[in-house]
Amino acid sequence: MAERPPAFARLRLPAVVLLLLVAAAGGGALLSLPRVRRVVLRGVPPEVPRTTLVALLHRDLGRPWFLVDLGRVRRRLARIPWVGRVSVRRRWPASLVVRLAARVAVARWNGVGLLDRRGKIFALARGGLGRGLPRLAGPPGSLRLVFAEFRRWWPLLARARLTPTALSMDRRGGVVLRLRRGPTLRLGARDRRARLLLFLTAALPTLRPRWRRVRYVDLRYPSGFAVGWRPATRTAS
Repeated sequence: MAERPPAFARLRLPAVVLLLLVAAAGGGALLSLPRVRRVVLRGVPPEVPRTTLVALLHRDLGRPWFLVDLGRVRRRLARIPWVGRVSVRRRWPASLVVRLAARVAVARWNGVGLLDRRGKIFALARGGLGRGLPRLAGPPGSLRLVFAEFRRWWPLLARARLTPTALSMDRRGGVVLRLRRGPTLRLGARDRRARLLLFLTAALPTLRPRWRRVRYVDLRYPSGFAVGWRPATRTAS
């Protein structure tokens, strides 16, 4: 029995020519695809230099508009410290529209780092960046614990119309909490939630009438608290 010729050998010349024409047409269509000619930026955080964005997006200019990997562009821009969320979309006929949302700083860490809402350091507190934010401090390795304490106390204090401005933890785990236009709270290293609740339910109502004179409230006692007073201001006679 005679062997059958290979499949490609059975193709007639016109069919081969047709395949070559289709391939050539496809290559010509790829070369004729619209190219990215413009990138529109929206919502750029003021902390992000324009030069940084231009350098990251310049590589996409001139590429085929349909073939730009939008996910890769998003990931590239998301690495910028002050960028929180990124959206990238195509706009006919040859543009990319990039919308950025700024990452929000909620606190400063040890005077040098800025923390986002997840308690991650994402930028340095240079110049005036982070001025006015609550100041958190603690020994090496304590960032997660200190930030958790800060997030835990914030809602409780907000209900009492109090605003924490600083929270520090020493090497023994002792916590000191400072209030805006108010005293310092010494919470210690144990039972801090119970001690803060003691302050809010017992100490605060008692001290409200003389609030400006209170320098600190020491809540480290097993069955009470101690109050440190500011010197009384003298009035001219």
